Amino acid sequence: MKKIFAMILATALCLSLCIPTFAEDINVEKMEVEQKTGDSIGQLEIEQYYDPVSGMRVVSPFPLDIPFDGEYHTLTEVELEYGDTISFNGTWTPSYARLIVEVISTDGSYGTMTTIRSPGSGSFNIREDGTYIIHVKAVSTSLVGFMNFTL
Repeated sequence: MKKIFAMILATALCLSLCIPTFAEDINVEKMEVEQKTGDSIGQLEIEQYYDPVSGMRVVSPFPLDIPFDGEYHTLTEVELEYGDTISFNGTWTPSYARLIVEVISTDGSYGTMTTIRSPGSGSFNIREDGTYIIHVKAVSTSLVGFMNFTL
């Protein structure tokens, strides 16, 4: 019985040593994101990386501080192709605060939007190749929290 247990343990150890060999490098790309906080506009640096398991670009969770001022605030600009999907989720306080998320092409030919509450999520299907801007807008009150998305 001890020999069988030792053999299983040795096999598991050998297999665990093989795992790092199969792992892919994750390429982290830093993006500058314009976000308005209070009365000033500042630059927020967020990280985007390629997830080899899902095959998607993932933006690391980043902080949101969106004032209730009736304006859209740009999160980022990305290159997308027909058939791509942008999925996003976020959580913020106060939890009753609503957030409009808008994706619009830079040439104005295509755009879509949705309103979410915290915690919230959604997705958009892209219908044209092009450069898209992701905007957010606080609807009912200012909000502070986190958001991330996958492309």
